[in-house]
Amino acid sequence: MSYRFFIFIIKDVMCVEYCKYMESIVSMNQEVCFFLYDNGINELWLDIQAVSRETDICKEE
Repeated sequence: MSYRFFIFIIKDVMCVEYCKYMESIVSMNQEVCFFLYDNGINELWLDIQAVSRETDICKEE
């Protein structure tokens, strides 16, 4: 599976009304990101950081 497809799926579920559920997803994704970043997949890490920022914006609204 392409990581871009993975990112699309993450973005697709952002901003839903189930905040606790979303927080758990973002937390899980950040753990995955740290693992991938440590293994040199920097582009994916940057994409997930952008998704995390979008989620923070959603929480503020």
